Amino acid sequence: MIPVAASLAVLATLSVTPQATVPWPSAHDFEGTVSASLVETRGDTLVLEYAVENDPNSDQSIETVVVRYAGIATHVRSPAPGWVASLGEVQDSLAASWVGLGTSPDVLPGGRLAGFRLEGVGALDIVGFYLQADYAIPVYNDSLPDRVDEPPPLWSNSVSGLTVGLGMPPTDASPSALVDRLVNLTDQSCGMGWISEPGICNSLDAKQRAAARSVDNDDLPTACNQLSALINEVLALEEGKISAEARALVVNGATLAISSFCD
Repeated sequence: MIPVAASLAVLATLSVTPQATVPWPSAHDFEGTVSASLVETRGDTLVLEYAVENDPNSDQSIETVVVRYAGIATHVRSPAPGWVASLGEVQDSLAASWVGLGTSPDVLPGGRLAGFRLEGVGALDIVGFYLQADYAIPVYNDSLPDRVDEPPPLWSNSVSGLTVGLGMPPTDASPSALVDRLVNLTDQSCGMGWISEPGICNSLDAKQRAAARSVDNDDLPTACNQLSALINEVLALEEGKISAEARALVVNGATLAISSFCD
């Protein structure tokens, strides 16, 4: 008869065949977008509303919506019962998050859901969004050594893109800096196709650069008139020629400049 201690020693030397590594499922097998509109302005407070759209050819439903922000977010609202909204740090940055829980209706392929609201103090800027699908957590045999992969970061296991969101107020509030900021935001809007026609981009650019020259010449009243004309042109553009994102960015940027140095 083999002593118990010897038996345990023998068992300790036996190699346990490890379980194959269980990967986390993909959460980005779909095509999704996030559109933004500025629905209200109350002094320095901005209220943004997001709509999430899932392509009809997608293989997954959208369950998680994350939009980065850099200003002072004060309130977030869910689009429908079953969606939980939160503000705070998501991995390495501040973000507004909405997660569909339980039996909540996710954004199905071909579907669209609006009403994701974010309110805060700051200036409109271009920010990143991340969408993640509804997927099952990996299942493994817990009687074997733990071989489940570490969950991948949201930033890599998601569909991402750019939208308009809450940014920090400009640190340089000089007239020239504010107009330069406006020019940059408009250029980015044109580059991303948020303003569809080159002729419109050229017209807006001409007005902005004329305002910049007036600022350089210390002719602030003329610059104010030129920025007001820019706002009027943007507000008069038809849908399809300018997106809600570009309209909000340009109008907000020009308004910040006007409120800073115009009487």
